[in-house]
Amino acid sequence: MSKKVQIFHRIFIITSIAFLLLSLVFYLIRWNSLPDEPGVHFGSDCQFDVYGSKFYGFYPHLVGAVFTAGFWFAGGFVGKKNTGLHVDETGERRIKNELCVTLDIIMLLQALFFSYWSLCVSLQQPLNNIIAGISAPVLFGTGLAGFIIQTVTYIRHRIRG
Repeated sequence: MSKKVQIFHRIFIITSIAFLLLSLVFYLIRWNSLPDEPGVHFGSDCQFDVYGSKFYGFYPHLVGAVFTAGFWFAGGFVGKKNTGLHVDETGERRIKNELCVTLDIIMLLQALFFSYWSLCVSLQQPLNNIIAGISAPVLFGTGLAGFIIQTVTYIRHRIRG
């Protein structure tokens, strides 16, 4: 992984963790103003469909933290291991950098989504239909774009013969 990508990787990790921590702090600040059984999960209509203990409100923080840790680990792993592809050195470096950047963008997007979910639970407001509707396609689109870019890099730098 290049130095620029390492810096980018660290910035995205710190930003993702900051969003999740800020949403956790906001949830804790709002704790006493929440009903005994607040809405904690949303249905397909973006309205609350599950009500439970206030402790279930930690679910978005927990899942967001698990995803962030997974992407953090995956990005570090990709940066250190050889891809095993038959490409020249430049291609190997670029593919690893592109994969790390793709993972970092997805990590930040999911952290933003879980932070938004936590905000909605904290304020006891339904999800915004637009944000809920575009979150999955944006995540999958980011992954697809990264895959396409890495495939083009592989084709340009593969070792023939």
